[in-house]
Amino acid sequence: MLRLLLFFLLSIPCYAEPPNLLFQGVQEQRKFQLAMRDHSSTWEQMIVHKESIFDARKIIDVLGENSDMDIDLYLRSIIALEFGTLEGDRNLTDFDREVILPMLDSAGRIGPAILRGHTYFAGHFSECKAVDFAMEEGARRFKGEYFRITVDAAMRENAVNDSCEALTFKFGVCLPSSCSSADLMAVFRPETGDPAWPNPVCEVKRTNDDVPPFDAGFYVVASIMGIIATISLLAGVADYFFGDIALKTGISKANPFDILKMGKDFFSEIIMQAYFAVDSFFFMSGVLLTFIWFKNYHKNPKATNSPISWILFYVHRIIRLSPPYYMIVVFYTFVYKQLLVNLPINMSPLYQDYCRETWYIEFFYAHNWWQQDKQCLGITWYLASEMQIFLFTPLLIIPLAIKQAIGFVVAAIALVISTATNIFLVYYYHWPTNGAYFFTPDPEMTHYLLIQRRLQHAHVRFAPDSIYIMGMLVGWLLQNKKTMKIHPLINLAGWVLGLSLMLCVVLGLHDQSNGFYIPIFWRAMYSALSRIAWGVGLSWIIISCWYGYGGPINKFMSWHIWIPFGRLTYCGYLTHIPVMFFILGQSTDTVFFTTFLEAFITRVVSTIAVTFLVATFWSSLFEISFGKLQMILLGGLRPSIKEKKQEDVEDTWTTKTNDNEKTSL
Repeated sequence: MLRLLLFFLLSIPCYAEPPNLLFQGVQEQRKFQLAMRDHSSTWEQMIVHKESIFDARKIIDVLGENSDMDIDLYLRSIIALEFGTLEGDRNLTDFDREVILPMLDSAGRIGPAILRGHTYFAGHFSECKAVDFAMEEGARRFKGEYFRITVDAAMRENAVNDSCEALTFKFGVCLPSSCSSADLMAVFRPETGDPAWPNPVCEVKRTNDDVPPFDAGFYVVASIMGIIATISLLAGVADYFFGDIALKTGISKANPFDILKMGKDFFSEIIMQAYFAVDSFFFMSGVLLTFIWFKNYHKNPKATNSPISWILFYVHRIIRLSPPYYMIVVFYTFVYKQLLVNLPINMSPLYQDYCRETWYIEFFYAHNWWQQDKQCLGITWYLASEMQIFLFTPLLIIPLAIKQAIGFVVAAIALVISTATNIFLVYYYHWPTNGAYFFTPDPEMTHYLLIQRRLQHAHVRFAPDSIYIMGMLVGWLLQNKKTMKIHPLINLAGWVLGLSLMLCVVLGLHDQSNGFYIPIFWRAMYSALSRIAWGVGLSWIIISCWYGYGGPINKFMSWHIWIPFGRLTYCGYLTHIPVMFFILGQSTDTVFFTTFLEAFITRVVSTIAVTFLVATFWSSLFEISFGKLQMILLGGLRPSIKEKKQEDVEDTWTTKTNDNEKTSL
């Protein structure tokens, strides 16, 4: 049952990053609405006279007077082609057919759905890159190169102070490969002096501009991964052919407004409130921690509470999580970007990060505090938060082991502090409810961006997070209460109450998403108590199923088919963002959103499938293999459960616990 919770939550590609991307989308929507209001006349002309507003032809005219030989040839050929077409006596040359026409045809132009937020006119990437013409009897080649040119959406000159700071349009333009983005920017928007021609160009990017070179980092990381993969392969072959011998011998973006429109749908709140999926992970971590720790404690209290055991408590955690995590960080930083070479996604904001500057901070599980505005892999804030919570868990575990009443008092104090602090922050900053994106702003609201960061490190700001504490208490209960009889009516009431609370916190903000203003008192109450309500629902699901009252829900959630997926969820979590970007990057042309079902089938399902495929290899190379190595190196330091076993632990309970762990953990 625990395994299924992890599987379903990790199978959602929007686990941590999409809410941030959604936030960016909402910001773009606001920019769009302001642009339509402040520059309505320009937008009206843009829709009525799309072809005359801005296109690749205007760009080429300017460049022809200020650039190299290929641009000059390109412009003269276009002019000759236009005059010949007008006079009706132009005979097309091979250069016209294989270079000029494809390059003009592949350029992006202002197209449909502007009023639906379509601000990126990609053109045709593949057609542009296919241009490759032999010049001067093969002495050199004329090649096409894809550029993305960003312009002010109101078509204001880039010399205007506030131009390029609000909404922008992006055009795909095919230019000769001899051009560079730096050369073009020197023409359109020089660092010193005025541009050669008043223009609205804000930025020019060439394909692969942001792809890092094949430097020492690339070769070092690729070599390490290759060595590990080779060793794993050889070990697998040896195990297959010589396993019996060893055993015997004892060897061991397009139209975003249509997407955002879904945010007003009632059931879209499930996506809008996706942060509760993260809270479920914190809860499950707490459950598993105390469940396993008290299992060992009941078998051997002295050894489990010894100094060496507490040292291993932290060492095991770090070694268990770090190898696959560290490898995805260095792989993403030094190798992954080269895999996206010659794809337009490497010019996208999705591609931009600070990994080359701050990758080493990830190794300390501190990126949610240290240089948080320059994160490498955005999703890893969860690992940092969870590790920081883990450091303080003995403050609750030890009191629970000494005397349960003391443990309950410590837990209650931490819950009160966490809840009160949450209420204070909402009142002080006049924030909206938990991580809201569609809401009527409070006139006194300040530091709105801080609420996004709060979601990443509030879990460790004031002792362990409330829902993590609730999970620890549930894990303690499962291990200390061998059996529990629950009256059918109480069980039914528990399921109704638990599921109702979970539905309320997820769907209860629908009116706010549609513009309803929620007073600050209720915003503070929701922000402080919603996680506790979510934790109550999760607690009852686990307790009822564990003690045999879950019925068909427990059977489904304990289905053995989830076992392989449950073991891949951690590596699936680590790899799903690179996989998602890689799949999205294969689309070189404009992709329009049509329906949620179409997007789910063509994007989400494929991403989940490829993610678990990649996770299989990642887990085999960097999780399972290092886990086995850890058992070999540190196994002798672990206290033996045969040294001293408590007499009051019944054999039947031990058998039941082992069987349930194999199924649920």
